[in-house]
Amino acid sequence: MASNSKDKTIGEMYELAIKDPIKYSIITSLSWYKKLNLTKLSKLINKHESTTFRFIKKLIEDGFIEIDLETTTSEWGKYYKLTHEVKKIYDKKAEEIEKFGELIINNNEFRNKSEEELNSLFLNELLTKNLQKERAEVLNFLLLQQNVQTAIMNEILIRRQDFKEYYLSNKDSIQMNDIHLKPCDFALLTNTFKISKFIHLFRLYEVLYKFQNEINNVILEIEKDMDAEKVPDSERITQILHLFSSNADFIYTINTSNQK
Repeated sequence: MASNSKDKTIGEMYELAIKDPIKYSIITSLSWYKKLNLTKLSKLINKHESTTFRFIKKLIEDGFIEIDLETTTSEWGKYYKLTHEVKKIYDKKAEEIEKFGELIINNNEFRNKSEEELNSLFLNELLTKNLQKERAEVLNFLLLQQNVQTAIMNEILIRRQDFKEYYLSNKDSIQMNDIHLKPCDFALLTNTFKISKFIHLFRLYEVLYKFQNEINNVILEIEKDMDAEKVPDSERITQILHLFSSNADFIYTINTSNQK
């Protein structure tokens, strides 16, 4: 570990690292994909390979990532993965976010609250609590989402052109049933709606939270199926499902009637 960071715990270093968009993008990408080489990482974070490699070296020095020896041995080039300690920190933060949703939705507390109480809940829990601490992480996450979406689109267009050229050059010697595609999907679902009360928003959250739990259960079932079938890691395709909801018309008012 680098000498300038040896006096800090890995948790303290993590809080500093997530304020850097490139470091956070690398950490999150490795959390999603488990292991990546330099080429794939640079595409996902939308940075040149030389820049990406410089940050990889620093993250290795600080104990955030390490070389995946097993994959590096079997594949071409070095592959990287999160260290066990950093993966635990990343997963713990994600779990804390889920627990907050579970606290509100599962107890159905919001159904028994007035609009004023829900307003207070948003102010105290969602808007002002640890806002400064989480701001950098949220901004970096949104930036990474944009990078990943661009990388996926670019890769699909490149593969489509490759396939078209190959097919046109070999259409007399191949049949369509000779071509076997890996599982692939690219879908964009965007919906807009109007709301006027917090209760409307919580009703939507309730559906999304239940949907997320169902998705997680299906993911576990699929993993068990692949384990039972002994599907190698090289044939397990990473699928990204991202649900994002926000307010494009952020408005607030201040009640001055009680002020002197």
